[in-house]
Amino acid sequence: TVRVFHHENVLGTSLELKVAAADEAVAIRAEAAALAEIDRVAKVISTYDASSDYSRWFKTQAVPVNVPVELLEVFSLYDRWQAGSDGALNAGAEAISRVWQKAEVAQRLPEQGELDAAVAAARGPHWQLDRKAGSATHLTATPLSLNSIGKGYIIGHACDAALKVSGVAGVVLNIGGDLCVRGELNEPVELVN
Repeated sequence: TVRVFHHENVLGTSLELKVAAADEAVAIRAEAAALAEIDRVAKVISTYDASSDYSRWFKTQAVPVNVPVELLEVFSLYDRWQAGSDGALNAGAEAISRVWQKAEVAQRLPEQGELDAAVAAARGPHWQLDRKAGSATHLTATPLSLNSIGKGYIIGHACDAALKVSGVAGVVLNIGGDLCVRGELNEPVELVN
């Protein structure tokens, strides 16, 4: 049996969860597990929640702070993808976005000096990780966003949580177009030109 669940305003958008399960009661337990995991991980890495572990860490500077393993993993993913993309994927790109947003409000193009400063700020290292100690040191005042990797990270954890429910064979989780497929379910993906 495949049961489909819909929710609104999950990570700021809509959620569709498909669960292949032994019966409806199992599917409902998988839904609960997925939603609980979304809430749990979001409370760790959210840049929007002032009480998240990330937000508390962001307020510190130049001091190692013990952080949950999920935050260390997301920071590590950014480090890896920033290096692998030659800097194109970068949590510090938020500084550049803010320059453009400020210019848009003023109905003008950003000045070159503003852009140059934002690019320089984005390029710098933003944290130093100590996996053995379980800590991260915040190095800059640069605005950061974890959205590009963070949302997929949360979705992956939610899929895993749903799949761990006894009697669940497969899960498809779509949150705002970001997909995770695990187990014995398929999801057709249509490419639009």
